Amino acid sequence: MDFSCMHFYMHMGGFFMHSIILPEKLTRQLAHLAGKVLELKRPSGGTWHVGLIMSGEKLVLQPGWNDFASANRISQNDYLVFKFIGESKFEVFIFNPAGCEKGGNFEKEEQEQDGSLGSIVEQNNKAKQLTCKVQANNPYFLTILKKYNVTSPCRLRFPADFSADHLPKENLEVILCCPDQGKTWFVMSYFYLSRNEQTLRGSTLEKFTKENELQEGDLCVFELFKNAKRLTFEVHVSRATSMLDS
Repeated sequence: MDFSCMHFYMHMGGFFMHSIILPEKLTRQLAHLAGKVLELKRPSGGTWHVGLIMSGEKLVLQPGWNDFASANRISQNDYLVFKFIGESKFEVFIFNPAGCEKGGNFEKEEQEQDGSLGSIVEQNNKAKQLTCKVQANNPYFLTILKKYNVTSPCRLRFPADFSADHLPKENLEVILCCPDQGKTWFVMSYFYLSRNEQTLRGSTLEKFTKENELQEGDLCVFELFKNAKRLTFEVHVSRATSMLDS
């Protein structure tokens, strides 16, 4: 493929502030960029560094994406056009639902991003290390824990595509286990029809986060055991502190 003329667009629907999944047809074309940090440029100024990771069979923009989305005030139903401008570099055009291009002043955000590049690279490296622990053919998803994931009343939302592909559309109890702890937690997951997704919540989830000393910024891979009699996830964790200190 001639990448010099490559464009693709994405509609910002659902929960897009934390991460976005690239279109399936691009997975093969951009798979060589998995594990790298992409440089996203805006026409009106500003550069952001965002990690591209492989989650299962999907390519996901995640480490650093929240900074980009927040700084550029990306809103529900906006459209983003990505134009390839060089190896690991894309220019991003943002349009509101009416089709008008959105711009802004990005000097401050660019300076903040320059200081966080090292941590984004480190998150990408840690993500690759964690996913190597996943057994072949087991579905999984990766998430960077937010404050609402680890503080009462905590909740953890499964990615919509993961819910659709692997989880039943009903309330259910799932089993969480951590390799380091040697114990299990039975956590309720609630299905929300309006969002077509599952969300973990409740006192046992809070117990799970406390007993595993999970913190905001920790990197977690939730690995689904396909052949288990009950819905079971093994949770692999890379600590935020170790990512900063390593």
